[in-house]
Amino acid sequence: MCILALRRLAVMTAILGAPWAQAQDAPPPLVTGGHAHRGHGAPAGSQGTHVPSWTEAPLLTLRGGGMGSSSVIPSGFTPAQITLHSPGGAVPEPLPVDVGKPIPLPLRRGGYHRIVAVEEHPGHTRVVATHLYGNQGPADHRALFARSLAALEIVPLELPRDHAIYQEGRRTAFLVRFRGQPLTDTPLALRTAAGSRSELRTDGRGVVELTFPRDLRASGPSGWHGERPRVMGDFQLVVSHESAGHYFESYYNQRYGTAPDFLRSAPYGWAALGFGGLLGFVVLRPRQRPRKGAVK
Repeated sequence: MCILALRRLAVMTAILGAPWAQAQDAPPPLVTGGHAHRGHGAPAGSQGTHVPSWTEAPLLTLRGGGMGSSSVIPSGFTPAQITLHSPGGAVPEPLPVDVGKPIPLPLRRGGYHRIVAVEEHPGHTRVVATHLYGNQGPADHRALFARSLAALEIVPLELPRDHAIYQEGRRTAFLVRFRGQPLTDTPLALRTAAGSRSELRTDGRGVVELTFPRDLRASGPSGWHGERPRVMGDFQLVVSHESAGHYFESYYNQRYGTAPDFLRSAPYGWAALGFGGLLGFVVLRPRQRPRKGAVK
């Protein structure tokens, strides 16, 4: 019984130690000062609304959490419409347009929800989107995000399970599509409230893979509350596209957070990996059995 427990410990240590070490070896994203929409200013008619200090770009900022207590604050643009898309194929629900003020979200049970806002001007369309988890439902988001909801979209292909958020140093994928079809070989910008700037490009499937930068400053002693990291920050993805003389912009914003200190330490990760391998060698090596007739 003791040997079986040690074997399980060795296997789990080796498995868990590898991601800790590999996460530190991932190259940091290129930090630049560029933007995905050079040469295009704010469309005519946009009103000066209150925006967070870290960006002048349009945002949908989430507040609160859980059923009946969530709200969204649009800022930096004047949308003509904002819609809430619930899981299970429910009819999209229009939300009141109240720029700069919290708009209550009538969440349904069933997991993830999408919020999409559209600002229209002659020759120029802006799409701003985010998502949230509404509690009491499955974490599978594929059916909800498979639906095309706007002309130009940035769609997460991977979402943190349940109410967790993205983590720095973790790699994830997003899809860029235009009128329902993948938009290939297209530049996309990543911006964070901590000041990081990255320029990426979609592949032949319209997918971009990115690693969230380790730019969040630690605050006080490390610790977790459930699955939620202690230090969190905002990020935004931006893409633009021109078709038949019409200019489209799409923005997607969400939050990401720090990993616990033991996930941020490369030496600890490699040490755990080495310890797991050594323990596995000692415990899992075949034991020699005495041959028949041998003197005991």
